Amino acid sequence: MSNFSLYLSGAIADWLKAVDMPSAPSQIYIDLFDNTPVTPNSILLSISGSANRPALSLGTKTQLPNGYQLDNDTVVTFTNSSNNPVTLGGVGVYDAVTGGNQLYFQVIADQNILALDKVELLVADLSIIID
Repeated sequence: MSNFSLYLSGAIADWLKAVDMPSAPSQIYIDLFDNTPVTPNSILLSISGSANRPALSLGTKTQLPNGYQLDNDTVVTFTNSSNNPVTLGGVGVYDAVTGGNQLYFQVIADQNILALDKVELLVADLSIIID
């Protein structure tokens, strides 16, 4: 089911069994990873530092032939907190600015990020597909 994390997939499975869903987060956050997540909840190096996850705002859901799409509706800016270059390979969406639960992950084409470079996701650069 999409690229939902084990946490979110488990919550949906419980809901189908008439078990209460966790409360919706009041805000979601995004993080970038230095390599491609192999599975949901992969342990990867955050290039922004998990204490620096920026808030993520999603626009109106758009219906697709087999599901829905949500796009970021504001610009999101990251700074590579590492003193070394990294290869960016994935993004994760979380329910907390630090720690918390991963909700979604997405593999992206590898991109080389130099030390202290800024990475920006312009409006609609990130699409979350639910199918």
